[in-house]
Amino acid sequence: MWQSSLFALAVILCLAGTCAGIYFSGKQERFQTWCYRMLLGVYAGGVIYFTLLSRSMAATPKLLFRPFYIYRVGIGCWLGLKTVTRRLCLDVFRSSPNIFHVTTDSPVEDCILNIVLFIPFGFLLPFIWKKATWWRVLLVGLLVSIAIESLQYAFHLGCCDVDDLIHNSAGTLLGLGLRTLLLKIFSWIKK
Repeated sequence: MWQSSLFALAVILCLAGTCAGIYFSGKQERFQTWCYRMLLGVYAGGVIYFTLLSRSMAATPKLLFRPFYIYRVGIGCWLGLKTVTRRLCLDVFRSSPNIFHVTTDSPVEDCILNIVLFIPFGFLLPFIWKKATWWRVLLVGLLVSIAIESLQYAFHLGCCDVDDLIHNSAGTLLGLGLRTLLLKIFSWIKK
């Protein structure tokens, strides 16, 4: 019950911040840009809820700095390398709760969820930021991801993992690529 209240609070705060930004910008916004800003505000509220507010504090912060760890172990398990033990293979492909509090078959699904989580960011940001290039969108996505991981570490919420930064950045680029593809398809259809 209280978790849904926190989600609503996060969305309301992000929407209020978005509306305040639109109001105080002093510019007459086009309706389409305003809608994109509202969507980004709702999305930001959801990300804040799922990555920070819905988690309980741990006794100590958890930090993992093993880039591409799941991929390395997964390939080692698949190839049957002797450096990768059977126990390690089972640990990587075990069930674990993810950000949506759904038990997944493996942490690999958590990687996929981290990618999917940032696709809307890469998709929506260029609609409201006219000077957005692919590297600027990627940089902002990476900075947002670093902020989330830093807050998770500082407040002992979940695990601060370098792979999350990689996957969130990949999701941002996928969202940007999806936006570019859809705009090209729609411009082709209009012709």
